[in-house]
Amino acid sequence: MNINLWQITFKKTMNSFFVKKIQVVYNKKVWDNYYQHWLKSNHSLEELFVFHGTSLNDPSLIYTNGLRAEKTQSGLYFAIKSESNGFTYKNTDCSQIFICRILIPRQNVSPRFHVIKNNDHHYPQYLISYNSKYRNSIML
Repeated sequence: MNINLWQITFKKTMNSFFVKKIQVVYNKKVWDNYYQHWLKSNHSLEELFVFHGTSLNDPSLIYTNGLRAEKTQSGLYFAIKSESNGFTYKNTDCSQIFICRILIPRQNVSPRFHVIKNNDHHYPQYLISYNSKYRNSIML
């Protein structure tokens, strides 16, 4: 995902917020599992870029260990729009949200959200730190 695509994803539903920092998340093990799963599917899965909020967990735990679906009873929720904004990790003067890659069956494209139960079906790609005030922020 290049810089323009994350901007489009973020601006599509969060255009009243200001980006303070963009961090590219790289976890070789989690990425390799995700990518290998996609290859094994013979590209039959749809890849989407979606939001995932982390209200209770410090994001560093997620990009160090990955998102773990087995820690929840119903799976991990990923929103197409900024509904995840209500579930963000609050850090001093900003909020943080992930833009993730997810793999879903092509016939299951939903307009609102997806629930993923397989750890190899998602990858946290970017951690966006943002706020609603213009103060040392990057306006998109």
